[in-house]
Amino acid sequence: IGRDRDVDAVFNLLLKECDELKNRVVITGVGGKGKTTLALLCANEIRTGKNIQIKNVAFLRAASDAEFKTSVEGLGSLLNINLK
Repeated sequence: IGRDRDVDAVFNLLLKECDELKNRVVITGVGGKGKTTLALLCANEIRTGKNIQIKNVAFLRAASDAEFKTSVEGLGSLLNINLK
């Protein structure tokens, strides 16, 4: 309840026209504020086809900036793309 605006904001950022090949959204904040819930709501919109413009999505969890960087670089390596 009440997360529709947040979900819309995430998709607006993801679908925003820009010169970059990849649009990324990072959801950060202290524990217990609903970051995972928001990510799952967005994933459900993609899974159910409500937002068909999104073709690829990855959700990463990291306890620190260094862990996030390592996770992103690992994902890029797995997909054979540079995400640095």
